[in-house]
Amino acid sequence: DPIGRIVVLEDTDGDTFMDKSTVFLDGLVMARTVQFVQGGVLVQEPPNLWYCRDTTGDLKCDSKRLVGKFGVPGDPQHTDNGLFHCIDNWMYNAKSSVRHKFIDDKLIEEETFFRGQWGMTQDDYGRLFYCYESSPLHADLVPSAYIYRNENFLHGVGGGRLSYGLNSWIFWGSKEIYPIRVAPGITLGGRELRDDGTLRTFTIAAGVSIYRGDQFPKKYYGAAIVPEAGGNLVRLNKLSSDGVYISVSNHFDKKEWVASTDERFRPLNSRTGPDGALYVSDMYKGIIEHVVFMMPYLRNQIEKRGLEDPPGLGRIYRIRHEGKPLGKVPKMSTHGPDKLVQHLSHPNGWWRDTAQRLLVEAKAVDQSKPLQKLATEGKNPLGRLHALWTLEGIGRLDWSIIDRAMDDDDPMVRATAVRLSERFIDP
Repeated sequence: DPIGRIVVLEDTDGDTFMDKSTVFLDGLVMARTVQFVQGGVLVQEPPNLWYCRDTTGDLKCDSKRLVGKFGVPGDPQHTDNGLFHCIDNWMYNAKSSVRHKFIDDKLIEEETFFRGQWGMTQDDYGRLFYCYESSPLHADLVPSAYIYRNENFLHGVGGGRLSYGLNSWIFWGSKEIYPIRVAPGITLGGRELRDDGTLRTFTIAAGVSIYRGDQFPKKYYGAAIVPEAGGNLVRLNKLSSDGVYISVSNHFDKKEWVASTDERFRPLNSRTGPDGALYVSDMYKGIIEHVVFMMPYLRNQIEKRGLEDPPGLGRIYRIRHEGKPLGKVPKMSTHGPDKLVQHLSHPNGWWRDTAQRLLVEAKAVDQSKPLQKLATEGKNPLGRLHALWTLEGIGRLDWSIIDRAMDDDDPMVRATAVRLSERFIDP
């Protein structure tokens, strides 16, 4: 039924809580993904991908145009989703083998490696992270294009099989979780539950993210957040690396970062906000199984305990550290190009990513010299890295900048320079 909608939430009085809701677009059938692009948003309503705009400033969509096909209607857990804007100026997707760009009001689609199931994210260096329902964290350890174009590479699908540095299962430790309530609504309960009725392992991991904010203590920067709707919890994983491989451990040993006794708490997505806090969306629903997988004993349980009610109570949680105030939330669309260049060195990854996207979308070629200076002389290595990718995005990258970046003190800046250098190699 066409009962889906997209709303804009606003904080009108500055108290950091949303107090106004405006329907941007309604009448949708199970829309999957919304992504900001130049002048509007891309809305995925399988099998359609719409370019939607508000041209009058009232936060309501008054222009809707079909720009492509993306995903298939039907079983919601088995179709493309994501449109996650990555540092290399491409949008990547889960449960999908395509990536996208949106340039001059046109959608560009390119084949890529199949990865993930629900949700897509990146770390500071553009390494992609994603998950599968029972496999909580996977990553591309190297840029996929290098391996994907090798005709001798056997392209694996899902679960870390045949990955060779792509789709790598980095959760080599135990997948054990520590919920604080029983989980009777699990299809494979006989295999996945402990004797006390609590869920033993990840079973509905979705919406992973890497914490890249500046509001938590430094030891949590770069942590991987994994919502687990079946266990009514959110895991905070510590990531460590030897320079190539990534390993994972629970920041809180045998306890979870967030755990609820409420059976309807269904965390499904996580993101670092512009204020440095971590945001988690909660579907808040007693039923977690799709009708395709609804076993008779689950249906009986749902009807007996009234788990289908109450509908429409989803919520968004903000998780913050008590020892530091929330950061300022910018209206970055009002910031000029020179200020956006400064934001490329901000300690919060949301600011850096958004500033880069806006500069690339605006084709800010007038900022070429400031960007070149930042790429070669910037104090923050992450600022230098974003400057390189921004120059690539606006078509103003030249060999002299790459040559200098190859001698950068930071190894990830050097690696980025090598990655960007191939466009200067004669075929």
